[in-house]
Amino acid sequence: MSNSERHEIRFPAGAEAVVDVTKAPYNCDPTGKEDCTAALVQALDDLVRPWRDAFERQDAFFRENPFEYEGLFEARKSHGMIFVPVPPPARLLYFPHGTYLVSDTLRYTLRDLQNCNRFELPQLIQFRGQSEEGTVIKLADRCPGFEAGTQRPVIDIMGGISTNAAFQNSVEDLTIDVGSGNPGAIGLVFFANNTGAVRHVTMRSSDPDGAGHCGFSIRNRNASGVLVRDITVRGFDCGVRIEHDRLAVGLEHVRVSGQRCCGVHIDRQNVSLRGLVSENAVPALKVTGREAVVAFVDSQLQGGSPAEPAVVLGEGHLFARNVETEGYSCALRRLGATEVPEARIDEYVSSTVLTLFAEESRRSLNLPVEETPEIPWPNDPGQWACVNDFGAVGDGETDDTEAIRAAIASGQPAVYFQPGIYRIDDVIDLPASLRRLNFMKCDLAAGDRLRLRHGVGAFRVTEDAPDPLIIEDLFAMEKWRGGQYFVEHASRRTLVLSDIHMHFCAGYFNSVEGGKVFIESMFCMNQFRPELPVFHFKGQSVWARQINPERNNPEILNDGGMLWILGFKTEMHGTAFRTERGGRTEVLGGTINQCVAEGAPPTIVNHDSQVSVVCSTTDWRPITARGHILIEERRDGTTRRLKWSEFPRRHDGDLVAIPLYIGRAGPR
Repeated sequence: MSNSERHEIRFPAGAEAVVDVTKAPYNCDPTGKEDCTAALVQALDDLVRPWRDAFERQDAFFRENPFEYEGLFEARKSHGMIFVPVPPPARLLYFPHGTYLVSDTLRYTLRDLQNCNRFELPQLIQFRGQSEEGTVIKLADRCPGFEAGTQRPVIDIMGGISTNAAFQNSVEDLTIDVGSGNPGAIGLVFFANNTGAVRHVTMRSSDPDGAGHCGFSIRNRNASGVLVRDITVRGFDCGVRIEHDRLAVGLEHVRVSGQRCCGVHIDRQNVSLRGLVSENAVPALKVTGREAVVAFVDSQLQGGSPAEPAVVLGEGHLFARNVETEGYSCALRRLGATEVPEARIDEYVSSTVLTLFAEESRRSLNLPVEETPEIPWPNDPGQWACVNDFGAVGDGETDDTEAIRAAIASGQPAVYFQPGIYRIDDVIDLPASLRRLNFMKCDLAAGDRLRLRHGVGAFRVTEDAPDPLIIEDLFAMEKWRGGQYFVEHASRRTLVLSDIHMHFCAGYFNSVEGGKVFIESMFCMNQFRPELPVFHFKGQSVWARQINPERNNPEILNDGGMLWILGFKTEMHGTAFRTERGGRTEVLGGTINQCVAEGAPPTIVNHDSQVSVVCSTTDWRPITARGHILIEERRDGTTRRLKWSEFPRRHDGDLVAIPLYIGRAGPR
């Protein structure tokens, strides 16, 4: 099955969040004959302008009416508003099959899109093609401004320098062609905070010599929660370049070929990289900068030159496992010296393996990995039910619980929401007939009764079924809070949670053990119930790709299950990962954005379980307790600890790397 057949995307005709760029007011030409640049820049400005207007309006209101403000810490601080408490309606730019000719960078132009910190507010910028093969955004050949040295993108998500409010940006299911004669071109410069994704995107140069600076790039400060999955880069000097020393990025199933300098270059960043397939004579992976902490696994590096190593490592930290190379002089060269002369990297750690007890093995857990299920997109309009057609209002005040229940009970395999804020005041069961619950980036509000129902999930997966269920595309802000969880997994049905962003509600717990859970790009915290784990996995098998829990203690609890993580960010001083009751937890890359204070609990806790972790710390707040316990392990009644000061530094300051911690208590 081809990519276009497998991933062709058609939305229901009535989906108001979807903006077809070929229709009015943009009327983009999909034949590749007329320049679409001005229309698409206008579309981007129209996409972000409501965020600026909402910010200005809501900031002014709460400054004038401080007693009406509901006291939510993140949106408004003493010096002004940080985030928009009530988000404007989400919009998605949809590109039907065709070729869209452009002659300049596609980037919003508003220069007053900033919060009180002077941070940009580029949120919910969504590009979605009908399919990766059938939708092409093409730069005109020999385009002025894309000469050698310009490093100029065709698509640029980040219009400013830095931000912590670029939530839920995405580019999916399309191809970016930088044309011919544009040696300074970058296909896509991406950016997001906490949640964001690039999936099923090809970046290619149609130049006879593969001219172009870079196919895919993340180059701004603070990128986090970004999942880059199933991308292809053909040509360019460098295929993929990830830079800056702060926060973290995750990549999986990346195909690069025909590069002239290197396939993937990671400079100073925290990166999880799984499933790199490189066909290149030049090095497939280059890691530079002392701050770099990279977990690199399950990859194939082919076509190498006998004059080059497959992997080039500078001063940074690298964990590598199960990497096959072919044709290169060696698998890995570090600081000019051959480190792995063989063609295969079985398991390699560039620094100290950290343990607290005598181990039978100092190797990582190497847990079995399952791919996130591909759930067919329902292109038949008759397979979708809209909650608004069943009476949901979405005004944030009307109780929409029964209307949502009715839509879900309709028997249609897919249910979606129009833009709005949907008030829910009771638990909603998700039956076996439902296969896709797509919020289309709407907001939720928790009613008074639901807020007080501690220990339940607002959405409850109640029935076993052979087909997985996916819950996706939620952007829930300040009104979605309380003692409830978002999801209660009350069956053994396989569950996928994808592209979910919640500022004030815990994310997941299960009341039935033995199921499978797949998580892709999910952020949540619950400042009002900080004692609740944001994610509580009890006896589950979990594969999480870019997971971002914050502010609770613990943030992730693995209670007797198997938890595999490819990329994460945690925040504040609670325990990031707690594993107990014989659980198995493997963390491959990510960063602990930690505020360390006196009396803070240990960051990683292993109680009579099996844990291996590769990650780093970063600087959300100044470190005030360098004796902080970074890892605590208890085995057979004996507890031992590793302090912050015992870990290798990422630079001359206080930030540290965990090149590999391994603790193998419990059953082996």
